[in-house]
Amino acid sequence: MQGIKEYLRKHYDNKKIIQLNNIRLEGLNKKLFDIEKEINSPIFTTSLNTDLKAVNYHNVYVAGGTPSSPIENEIENIYRVYEKERKRILNEICMTRELIYKLELETEKTDLYINILTDEEKELLRLVFKENMSITRIAFEVNMSKSSISRKLNNIYKHLEDMIEVIK
Repeated sequence: MQGIKEYLRKHYDNKKIIQLNNIRLEGLNKKLFDIEKEINSPIFTTSLNTDLKAVNYHNVYVAGGTPSSPIENEIENIYRVYEKERKRILNEICMTRELIYKLELETEKTDLYINILTDEEKELLRLVFKENMSITRIAFEVNMSKSSISRKLNNIYKHLEDMIEVIK
């Protein structure tokens, strides 16, 4: 019986992790959108260091041999930072999507088992595992005795355990 409780606890924890990672994914996508908007914007919104002295271009060369000013170098550095941040965020988005996908695969099968239960049984599981209510608290909330709640939960656990064993 303890095994099925741990199985269900993990299921509900995974559902919560999926929800939190979907929120995280929304934030990452917004950051990515903002960075790409900044990179592609014709208006440069990042402040530049303008305390630079005038430069004689005849003596300033970069690796490619083309003359460039300190301001141009600073702009290139800013775009490199944007691009590095963009790649980091894309990597985080991929990792988060992969985690969500794996967790959804794990929870999908258990959702099928739970959906077979009656509405009352689903509600009892929700109160125990999502709301973390004690049997005493549940009994008070649904106006039943503790022993009735305990018996119903044990029947649910047994029923789910039997379904999972048959499927395996």
